[in-house]
Amino acid sequence: MAAIAIDQVQVTRDCRQFVSRVEAFINDELHLGFKLVEVKLDWSARRTRSRGGERAKGSFISIAMNRYVQHGPYKYYEYKSFHKSHIIGGFDHVDYTLPLKSVICHEIAHALDAYGKTYTSPHGESWKGIYTQLRKKFINPHIDYDFSFDAEEPKKKEDIGSLYLAHCESKGLRRDWIGSRIYITNKQYTIKGWNPRARKNFVIVERTNDHKEFVMTPADIKHYMEKSYENPIHVGLAS
Repeated sequence: MAAIAIDQVQVTRDCRQFVSRVEAFINDELHLGFKLVEVKLDWSARRTRSRGGERAKGSFISIAMNRYVQHGPYKYYEYKSFHKSHIIGGFDHVDYTLPLKSVICHEIAHALDAYGKTYTSPHGESWKGIYTQLRKKFINPHIDYDFSFDAEEPKKKEDIGSLYLAHCESKGLRRDWIGSRIYITNKQYTIKGWNPRARKNFVIVERTNDHKEFVMTPADIKHYMEKSYENPIHVGLAS
């Protein structure tokens, strides 16, 4: 098994380049002179919330990276009051990249709202107007509505969970194996799903004692699952 690694340096670089593109768009189309004086991309596991606004030194955003950068399909949730909007609402995506860009736009909208002195409430009409422009420019054209759970138009075509499990089945995994627990060298693992960026070792398993994730081949998973039926007490499914 090989531990899954996120290239934090590359993801951070990509995010800063994206922020620069958003700043350029804002200066060209929305508000000349806007500049973020602080862009904090926080990888701390303790950080769970992102922020954007205005401080004494100027406009800032702070992004909780660990909350968004993860393997597999991703559900992006917005605030309940506008989550179902087909313009600024939540959506499903095949990986974390678009949801991460969306939260960056969300926080930049807060920063611009404060910078432009248009602030009325945290998610008021002025903020929604800014966020709408950023979503239309950078996010919405790239949403694959085959994966969307949006209750308004455009309608979803198929639930992401079904697509997810169908992919696993195409690689020799049974649907009822997802979520199962197996033992490997006397340690318990839970079969979590698949990593769409990998070609071979794409099945994600989580070790129970420390919640560390690893990847395995479908053949390995099939081997351990079949052994579990032969000897469930020693190597198989945990009850």
